[in-house]
Amino acid sequence: METGYRRNETGAAIPRDIINLFVCTYNGNRDLPRRPASGDRREPVHHLLHGATESGTLEFRWTDDNGKVETASAKITVE
Repeated sequence: METGYRRNETGAAIPRDIINLFVCTYNGNRDLPRRPASGDRREPVHHLLHGATESGTLEFRWTDDNGKVETASAKITVE
């Protein structure tokens, strides 16, 4: 996450590149999407307030200013 306000070692502005959409799904059910802002921390922490009642898969999707999409997933086992 770069806000566009920092400068590199030569004094040149580092271009803005922030995550502008974060979406989480659990077993295909979409959580509320979050739209981070440039004032968010460099490595934001997202808290998901769900009580898992069944095993499943969390899927995460981030989209940045340049349209680059990153995904990750994690399996959860409820016993």
